[in-house]
Amino acid sequence: MTYTTALSTPWGTADHVELLAGEYGEHLLFASTPGHGGFAVPDEWVRRHPLARLVKSPSRIRIGDTHWFEEDCGWAALPLLDKALCAVMARAFGKKEKTLRAMAMGLAKKYMPEFHRALTKARNT
Repeated sequence: MTYTTALSTPWGTADHVELLAGEYGEHLLFASTPGHGGFAVPDEWVRRHPLARLVKSPSRIRIGDTHWFEEDCGWAALPLLDKALCAVMARAFGKKEKTLRAMAMGLAKKYMPEFHRALTKARNT
């Protein structure tokens, strides 16, 4: 579902907002501005996925009770931490889930090393 209402993002007012997931009180928005964009999830999602807090600014920016994961690298944390969001994002990007997770893992390793190390450690325990 695409929205046309103005939404404030860390990168300015969005000119495009799309609700990608809204099940079970879970919300995943994608918003873009003329210069940048990213994905927004509620604080509740981050509380359920505490490793997300290891994604540092500018890849993750918190405004009020919303956490914004920017479109270049920060987004990678979402499908790596949440299988349901991985499926949603794979459909949105036209990718297979396995391909999306591999892309996300590569970005995390290169640009978010603290998050990548913690995720790898958590998966190996």
